[in-house]
Amino acid sequence: MSDLQISRTYATDKTIFLPVFDGLFISRNGGTTWLQRQTRMGLMTGLALSTSFNSDQDMIATTYVGRGIAISANGGTTWSTSGWPNPTGRKMNFFDSQVVKNPNGSQTVVSATNSYIGSSNDFGGTWTVKFVPRFLAIDPDLVTFTTLRASPNFTNDKEIYLGSRFHGVLHTKDFGKTWRLQRGVPLDHPVTSIAVSPNYINDRTAFVATRAGQVWRTQDGGDTFLRVGASSIVSIGWVGQSYSWVAVSPQFATDNLVIVGTNNGIYRSTDGGTTWTKETHASVGSNAVVQQVEFSPNFDTDRNIFVNVRGKGLFRANLNGAGAVTASQNITLSLLENENIQFTEFQISPTYAVDSTIVGAARKNIYKSTNGGLTWAVAGFPDN
Repeated sequence: MSDLQISRTYATDKTIFLPVFDGLFISRNGGTTWLQRQTRMGLMTGLALSTSFNSDQDMIATTYVGRGIAISANGGTTWSTSGWPNPTGRKMNFFDSQVVKNPNGSQTVVSATNSYIGSSNDFGGTWTVKFVPRFLAIDPDLVTFTTLRASPNFTNDKEIYLGSRFHGVLHTKDFGKTWRLQRGVPLDHPVTSIAVSPNYINDRTAFVATRAGQVWRTQDGGDTFLRVGASSIVSIGWVGQSYSWVAVSPQFATDNLVIVGTNNGIYRSTDGGTTWTKETHASVGSNAVVQQVEFSPNFDTDRNIFVNVRGKGLFRANLNGAGAVTASQNITLSLLENENIQFTEFQISPTYAVDSTIVGAARKNIYKSTNGGLTWAVAGFPDN
């Protein structure tokens, strides 16, 4: 559920608007009965880039009430429908995808829709799809996913963490043959973000962020989840709308750096999530409603993170050795001021050190920069 909106002439028309995950609901009798109204179709819900993006220019996008999964072989200029089985040709809803680089240099795409997960070894051409069963003790409905993260050693361990709306976190160690609910993570608020340590094969660490502004950590490969930062990560506003995002440093094995974005700025931990410090830099501090945080894939050299701030744009921030922001630049200010463009999601090329590519999704277009955000050009859109 999002913010309830009441008509300014409620005294006479009794009208209430309720935007929720499945669309817009309207009541004209003070909430006694509700009617659903169609909202915009083809909303983009996820972006992922090939681990060899500088050479192959492959991208994958997930959409809500649209193609479901779309693939591009030319950096987002044109798109085609993936090979996910869809015998009836219906509009499909997908919520996230990830491209995992395998130890042998190949890559695997993992994606999810309601009650199904799939993996592809040919970048979306063909898929192996598994059904995710109901958990009747939790909720009689099908499992509705919000986000996913696979183990960086997925080709060998087949581990996936799936975030959901009403089932908390689900975990599989055999690509969907069996599942377990991570009961340490509450079920009453949707999971908004999952981050898995790049050193997962050794440290067994993953983080989960929720819409309640909470962060949870496992250090035993999902056997137990414990909340971290309960007293130090402080969100503001209504608990159910305290959106949060978690990101782990590419150098986590040595720097133990974790960043959490909240509706009250960003917080950092330099001890793997045990203790937290609030960032005070003006660009991403207390007045920043953070929608997404990502580390530069070249973080060990450039010390950059990217922070998407609602209403302000996408910032590239430089961190010192202690993980604090020392400087930042709004790299989408021209888009925001000249075209009122705000990204709903962005991704950094895994080969950023070579190609300096950033891709951002807005409501009607995908924007791409090949110079680290200095300039932007419009690419195609998956459901056009």
